[in-house]
Amino acid sequence: MYISIAHIKIPRVLLGTSPFIGAGQFERAYEYFQKFYLNPKEIEKLIKFSYSLGVKGIQALPFEPIPQVLAKVLKETPDLCVIPSVLKAYDIDLFQKFDAPLMFLHAGISNKKNKEELEELLDEIRDTGAIAGIATHKPYEVLTWIKENKIKVNAVLIPFNKAGIFMDVSPDKLIKLLRELNVIVFAKKTLGAGRLPVKESLEFVAKTEVIDGITIGVASEEEAKETFSLALSLFSKEIKKK
Repeated sequence: MYISIAHIKIPRVLLGTSPFIGAGQFERAYEYFQKFYLNPKEIEKLIKFSYSLGVKGIQALPFEPIPQVLAKVLKETPDLCVIPSVLKAYDIDLFQKFDAPLMFLHAGISNKKNKEELEELLDEIRDTGAIAGIATHKPYEVLTWIKENKIKVNAVLIPFNKAGIFMDVSPDKLIKLLRELNVIVFAKKTLGAGRLPVKESLEFVAKTEVIDGITIGVASEEEAKETFSLALSLFSKEIKKK
């Protein structure tokens, strides 16, 4: 259940952290904000529970209280793999301390399509020894731009689901583009922020064969059990990348 690149191993299934800040894509965003953002102990509890299920990686947003909670959790689970999205040099330095093997530039940077800014931050990520990638909310638009401008990107984090929710193109068209790119592909919003059925949605993503890993946010232990038991089964094969 790992992606292997040289000496680096990255879990294929990651715990997402968007629910922990009450991100706006969720219909229950305010409830999540109150439950997690205002009560970091609940974040810590769910990270540890997901880890106990076999989820050995977390896709970490750079916003507090997430880094603060991670610093505590890592004292008990030092092998938890932290894969952050970063907005600025401060974030890169912060997550370097967590030994992040892969960092994604946050969509807030990537979506602007500023070549100079993007390449500068990607180089700063590589200077830490981490794999450099980008996250985006507009996968087709931004990845096409990346390809046309020959920007060196080693990994992408994109919204991807059967219904095309939160995507800027149909799944089929995006699959075709992804096959042309030699990058590690992580999918987010695979369940459409809770709008899509778990089993059908995850099976669709796994069968595309262009998605190397997934990140899934959950808001309860019950959701974690249902979602990660299936996800870990579907993404159990080790993948080797150059």
